Amino acid sequence: MDLDAKALTGVPELMNLS
Repeated sequence: MDLDAKALTGVPELMNLS
């Protein structure tokens, strides 16, 4: 579950960098 939550938050973060 922890990984899932971190992955979801990592998606928008990467998009912001892009």
